[in-house]
Amino acid sequence: FFVYMLWVYNYDLYSGKAYFKYHNLLAVVVLLLLACLSKGKARAFAIWDRVIMGVYVVFWTLACVSDFIVTKRLHFVGWAMLLAVGVIFWARRHMERLDDLFWDLLRAVECLAAAGMVYNVFFRVKYNGLLYHGYMKNALDFGACSAFVFLVFAIELYECWRRREFGIRLAYAIGGMGISWLQVLLSGSGIAIVFLAVLSVVVLAFALRAFVALPGVDKGKILAYLALALVVTIGYDRGVRHIPEMMQTALTYPKERMESCQDPTVIAYWKQSGDEVYQKVRARDAGISTPLWKEYVQEANLFGHKLPKARIDGKRQNPDNQFLQILYRYGLAAACAYALLFLLALWKSCRVLWETRRNLNGVDLFSMGVLAYWHLVGFFGNLEFPYYQPAWLTVYLLLIRYMVVDSRRLQCYNSEIEFERRRRQSANERNISR
Repeated sequence: FFVYMLWVYNYDLYSGKAYFKYHNLLAVVVLLLLACLSKGKARAFAIWDRVIMGVYVVFWTLACVSDFIVTKRLHFVGWAMLLAVGVIFWARRHMERLDDLFWDLLRAVECLAAAGMVYNVFFRVKYNGLLYHGYMKNALDFGACSAFVFLVFAIELYECWRRREFGIRLAYAIGGMGISWLQVLLSGSGIAIVFLAVLSVVVLAFALRAFVALPGVDKGKILAYLALALVVTIGYDRGVRHIPEMMQTALTYPKERMESCQDPTVIAYWKQSGDEVYQKVRARDAGISTPLWKEYVQEANLFGHKLPKARIDGKRQNPDNQFLQILYRYGLAAACAYALLFLLALWKSCRVLWETRRNLNGVDLFSMGVLAYWHLVGFFGNLEFPYYQPAWLTVYLLLIRYMVVDSRRLQCYNSEIEFERRRRQSANERNISR
């Protein structure tokens, strides 16, 4: 499904009203299959967190109302998220091991990233002076996706350490982190680079501490993995710069956005050179966030709009902030519910991490990292395009973990019920004996 959405977006088949309904229908089928295949035995108790669930239902209900009043290109997403994802929420009560769902999701993102890296080496050339798009048609989107992939491989690294698995899986995680780190830099996405820098510091501090303190580990093997990852990363950089041109397999997408951070005079010189690749190059947009934010806030209403209205250089420009995207697409009330939903999820993820800090679960770390990514990258970039970025579906599915009370409180609740049951049973037995 991730590969399919990349394909339709790259070939400009995503946002058209005639196409999006089929993408949405396919998403519903995928989500319902996911719910059916994830169902197992019923859990003993599942105490719903009515606040988060209520805000989720309110937000997507308001989105459905907005779709009914104002016809949009990206329509019926609210119904899919209420009904299809709602079935997954129900199936959550019948999942024996909920974390398996998220580990499979994480593996899917890893497979997508690995296939994309191979695809880039043979078909997507990195041109000198231009920002790199990779397997997407926009460098900013590619940078945001690569930062998310770096987070996924960082969680894989942590899980290898937690399970004491220092074999091929660890080498795979280190190599994936190195290549995704390079992809973020090649994309030139500022906010993705900031997120990458913060996460890299955290990973480096953890790795150094684990490397020094962990007993019984072949440190030479780990150093060899690091050296191998460095060689692979350098080889990947050389590959995307030369192999597609050498093999004459370079591909471009319709309406691909060629950008550069070079001086405008340099870009003008490129256009005069006659090279076809550089004819449509334009300078990376800078300093337009404030005018865009101001215009979209001024145009906000109660039920949303059909299309983005603000124009830059004669072209419609989406708001470069996902809160503004929701505000403009679905209206003021839906935007308030949207902000509250993710703030509640972030607060609860922080609380769960604090309560389990002595033995952190990889999925809890993944949830916290995805929510931090969603707030940071989404605030200074726009990730709110249904199903396009792998992070979009991931963050909404991860909300399932916070639809019930956390495991510690659930265990306490079950223990109290079991204690009360045994107390009553003992009392009955004493009465019978008397």
